[in-house]
Amino acid sequence: MSLLIILPKSDRMIFNATRNLMGIKVVTADSLNVLDLLKYERI
Repeated sequence: MSLLIILPKSDRMIFNATRNLMGIKVVTADSLNVLDLLKYERI
């Protein structure tokens, strides 16, 4: 399973909590791109 988490602004706590979990990517809304939207199963 793959998961893309989109945040309105950068949140270091969420980034640190998810950085070691495989298949999870955290991005801010301003850095979101189409490739990420197509790559991840769940948003």
